[in-house]
Amino acid sequence: MSGIPYGNALRAIRLVRLFRPWMVILRSLGKVFREGDFSQEIVLVILLLAMLSIGGGVVGHFIMPGFDFSQDGMISPTDDSLFVQIWFAFRTLMAAGNLSSDPLGNDYLALFSVIGVVLGMFILAFFIGIGSSIISGLMAKLRNEKLMMANHLVIIGWNRAAPFIIEKLKLLSERNFTRLKLVFLGETAERPPELASWVTFRWGDTEDVESMQRINLGSARQVLVCAGDSLSPAEELSQNMFSLMAIRQMNPEIPVSYTVMGMVQPRLKSYRHMLQIGWDKVNYYDKPTVLISEPDMRANLIRNVLVYQDVDQVLSRLMIPEREDESAMLVVEWSGKIVCRAGEWCFSDGTHMLEVREMMQRCFARGVILVAIAGTDLRVHPLISLSGEVEVFAILGVAMDSPTLFGEFEFSLRQKVPARHVSEVRSLVCPKLVQQHVRLLVIGWVGALPLVLKRLLDSYQSVDLTLLDDMDREEHADITDYVLRRIGEMDGAHERMKIDIRRWDFSDMEALREHVRGTDKLIVSRPAHVVEKPHAMVASVLSHTFTLAEEESCRPEMFAIVDTRNQARMLQKELERFPLEMDVNVVVPMEFYGTYAAHTSYLMHASTSSSVYGMHRSLRYLLDSLMSNDAGTGVPLSLEVVPFPQGGEMVEAGDMFASLLDQGSIWLGYRIDSAVADETLKPGLLMRLFPRRYEFQCLRQLEIMINPLGNPQSARCSSLNSCVR
Repeated sequence: MSGIPYGNALRAIRLVRLFRPWMVILRSLGKVFREGDFSQEIVLVILLLAMLSIGGGVVGHFIMPGFDFSQDGMISPTDDSLFVQIWFAFRTLMAAGNLSSDPLGNDYLALFSVIGVVLGMFILAFFIGIGSSIISGLMAKLRNEKLMMANHLVIIGWNRAAPFIIEKLKLLSERNFTRLKLVFLGETAERPPELASWVTFRWGDTEDVESMQRINLGSARQVLVCAGDSLSPAEELSQNMFSLMAIRQMNPEIPVSYTVMGMVQPRLKSYRHMLQIGWDKVNYYDKPTVLISEPDMRANLIRNVLVYQDVDQVLSRLMIPEREDESAMLVVEWSGKIVCRAGEWCFSDGTHMLEVREMMQRCFARGVILVAIAGTDLRVHPLISLSGEVEVFAILGVAMDSPTLFGEFEFSLRQKVPARHVSEVRSLVCPKLVQQHVRLLVIGWVGALPLVLKRLLDSYQSVDLTLLDDMDREEHADITDYVLRRIGEMDGAHERMKIDIRRWDFSDMEALREHVRGTDKLIVSRPAHVVEKPHAMVASVLSHTFTLAEEESCRPEMFAIVDTRNQARMLQKELERFPLEMDVNVVVPMEFYGTYAAHTSYLMHASTSSSVYGMHRSLRYLLDSLMSNDAGTGVPLSLEVVPFPQGGEMVEAGDMFASLLDQGSIWLGYRIDSAVADETLKPGLLMRLFPRRYEFQCLRQLEIMINPLGNPQSARCSSLNSCVR
């Protein structure tokens, strides 16, 4: 550096940077003095100390003549000076009386010492209190200083889903071996107790420019807004809209996600979404803004769980795999076309061409499941229902990672081998989605119940619902009117649905017998009025209904809805201890909602350009379709259950995939009879050096294998015949 011209100047600049933390401390200290208004207290103590010192010096002059006030070991004319006597009184107060070494024999000196000790300790305590307040204020200012980081993800606000979202974001970052810089902005200086320690915490007004600058929103890559739990629909709409305007002013291009505890439908028929701004004529506030409704997600989950019990675990694993060697739903960029040749749809990159079904079979044999394509307009087209030529922008499929998806797709396209003959598997028949009738018993209150019922009519021709909850007469009338009014919004729903809402106090268990008898599906949820440990009430009711079902010789499918994964895991472990003939599924809707919100937010955060974000948005549309979201995405996909052929017949995986493909279905995986042995879950060397979570949180996940030929755990199973049920 010394040989470089101006090297000394550069070193000086680097030295100046070392003083920056001190400048921050001094600036924060100035703010504490200015905003904390400690100057009045300090001036008061100084005036009190001056008054006591002067008074003590004057009193000592008259009552203790001939005393060594200068403490120099001799009596001299200096000790008669009033200034020296005042100085002695001041030192006595500050040293709490310890300057008077031998008060014996001098009553006035003893009295002077006692008074000095009492007053001195009082003044010192006053100074210590003011000092601690100044230091605490300074530390609070330092903890709330402006961040000097960039490319981070910001969470604004707190609601019930926030802990789940943060947990899943951590899991996503661990799976990708990337350090996620997560910043949380709260409204108060009190850190939420559920907020993980690795999350950077700041507080302030979420609509204030200074607070937005404090979290360096201008340099962030993505922001997630968690709307409050207790807001009314009007408050939720207005606050979210105003926060969107505040965020866009600080960073016009930043992706924004909203986790909303209410519905997100637009309030005007001419609006495209809930947060559309009336004076925005250039779609400024639409780019890219994602709204995620908790009632809508809960309704999707409960409806799908009632139809297919493992839908929450399958979708959660497709979004956020909890093990490093597991497949997930991925999207990769690919430039090509879907063209029609000889009546068959084919992939074409301009040089090579391959029929779509053959491509899917080749990829499946190589551990990749192709699901859909995305056009240049970002519309998603499932490969099982192509209806026209498409300019392909991205490929969507299930694989271990993105390079595997792209690499195996390209290899299969260029592979010059004839199509393999596939034997017919006649016993595999996809069940019909629409069944005849279902009798549903709901004990407790299920959020978004009208949405659940309306979407159940997509799977059943008629629904017979009985709802039991602890409510008074007025609430009973209001809830009945609300549910019937919402159901009436759907044409023909009243004719296909029978609803009986009754009052029940959660203590007369024998009264449940008549309702359990003949029930097809039974949901146990938290009572509307129970606040303290509602999961205990769920477990109690579940225990009694289980006994009643056995005594009445009926086998309803049971679903317990709890608030946290820890509650669910305890119930699952308890149920695993005993051989059960009935299916009991423990569901955590808020965790599923948090998983989807974290997945969407993380992909937006990981997007480095608008084209990459477009690919991830097409992946979100596909997941919406798999959850039977009626948001009008136009992607006809849903998860179904296919019974495996009985009789001990051996079926090759490729044959079963091809057979289901001919019937218009894509085989994603299977469920085994028992949990995977513990030794198969041991981490490898990489996982030992860089520990990551590899144990599944839900015990039911241990029975599910996603992407059979691309999942290393599948190789540990003896055969498909013994593993699939």
